[in-house]
Amino acid sequence: WAQKKNIFLMGHSEGGWAVAQSRYAEFAGVIISGATCTNRVNPAYDGIYVPPNIPLLAMASIDDEWYVNKPSIKGNCADKAMNRNFFRQIDIPGSVHPTFGSSIARDAVKNFLIDHNINDFLVSNVDLNSSFIVVFSFLILSILLSISDI
Repeated sequence: WAQKKNIFLMGHSEGGWAVAQSRYAEFAGVIISGATCTNRVNPAYDGIYVPPNIPLLAMASIDDEWYVNKPSIKGNCADKAMNRNFFRQIDIPGSVHPTFGSSIARDAVKNFLIDHNINDFLVSNVDLNSSFIVVFSFLILSILLSISDI
């Protein structure tokens, strides 16, 4: 079963870019991980296309190793989050690309899910590590969305 109004979309790395490009308004919230929402070479991938009324959490390492020496994609989703009802950028210290190892990231995801669930879905009672694994399973969904016409 699934509560349709409590489905969140999350993507990491290329999945994060796919999520930033999503124009679907059906999600309770969107989480972009390990992506900068910035592409100075290809304007079609520069920015956040998620509808502005959808809560959005973005997180990445401050000195992400994947974006070193790549000025065309170096940036921050906060720079692209104009006029959003809810937006939060989490800047994780360090250079590690995967965010799942960071307790800062795990706490941010958990709090985001709690803050934006509808009908008080019991996210707060879920173990942090297992809930983060479940959330990261949305990476597969975001990859599928990136393959389809989003």
